[in-house]
Amino acid sequence: MINNVKPKVSVIIPVYNVEKYLRQCLDSVVNQTLHDIEIICVNDGSTDASSRILEEYSSKDNRFVVINQENSGQSVARNKGLKVAAGEYIAFLDSDDYMEPNLCELAYQKAQQTGADITMFFYDTFGEDYMNVSAIDTIPDDDIVIRDRKIDAVNDTNNVIWNMLYKRSFIEKNNISFLENTLYEDVHFTIKCACLCNRIAVIRKRLVHYRVGSGCTTDKKQSYNQLQRVGLYRRMIDELRTIDSSPDFLVKLYQKKWTSLYSTYYYGIPRDLRKKMLKSVVDNMTEEEYALLQNNNVKLNSGIRNFYLSLYGSFFNRFRFKCKHIKGMVADWFAKRLFAHSPWLQAFGEREEEYKKKYEDLCQSRRE
Repeated sequence: MINNVKPKVSVIIPVYNVEKYLRQCLDSVVNQTLHDIEIICVNDGSTDASSRILEEYSSKDNRFVVINQENSGQSVARNKGLKVAAGEYIAFLDSDDYMEPNLCELAYQKAQQTGADITMFFYDTFGEDYMNVSAIDTIPDDDIVIRDRKIDAVNDTNNVIWNMLYKRSFIEKNNISFLENTLYEDVHFTIKCACLCNRIAVIRKRLVHYRVGSGCTTDKKQSYNQLQRVGLYRRMIDELRTIDSSPDFLVKLYQKKWTSLYSTYYYGIPRDLRKKMLKSVVDNMTEEEYALLQNNNVKLNSGIRNFYLSLYGSFFNRFRFKCKHIKGMVADWFAKRLFAHSPWLQAFGEREEEYKKKYEDLCQSRRE
């Protein structure tokens, strides 16, 4: 903190075994055009050179606040950062990602101009073996005040927390924190913020660069998996309905749950875990939820609706879903057998990988 004066922005960074990328992350924050910030780094029990790098930076810049803890996960680290943050606004950054130099300045100015509790901006993804991809801008408003659009907005950006600037007084007033000892804490945090904030301001610029495939995490134990999403949504809905008990709001929450878990089932987990996930979905489904699924006035993709009704509904629905599931398994088996016995297909696949690599190299050279 500068001269004991409250900084404009506190940047909270959980750090765990990320020595390879940490300097790029810290440099991007140190060199912000808005100098009046504090940089809170929570070292989550790192066993590599991350601790030494944090000491090096903090010894040279009095804006750093370094907190050391035993390995407890991102949510615990972020909550500790929230407790000590003194900034007027709060930003989050993962320790293997980096910011544009003017992120804090642009976001702070926008927040001041609009009076928004949350200021949102865009990001892109990159990685050593991953093509640079921009986040899709599906948000039509520059200043969002309608509750349903606020929930849609945070969902459109994949429920991440590091593409938003939060007013600290708003977080403290509503006692908002991260669920600990669970994955996907971003989902709960962002949707709860969207439910309670007065408005979301939008900056249509890419200000954060999100690294894919680094393998960096603050969670030491990797026993958790995508199945945790099921219980998380049940817990989140039970909590948020105490904030707003109106029927339309409840439908909106369930719509988010149905869409997210449907996508997780088909694209987010391996086949050997799908049966376990289906059981968890059924165990956590309530009669109220099933009644909403049967209500055709509730807007929902027919494929998603039938997916859930097949799990909890009539024998005919369950049989139809089982046939679809078996059909997919047979198609996968046939495709693998065909590929394994077809030198032409194997050669085609190798050429496709070669063309993809050339395209990625071309994109990289253009960015440089």
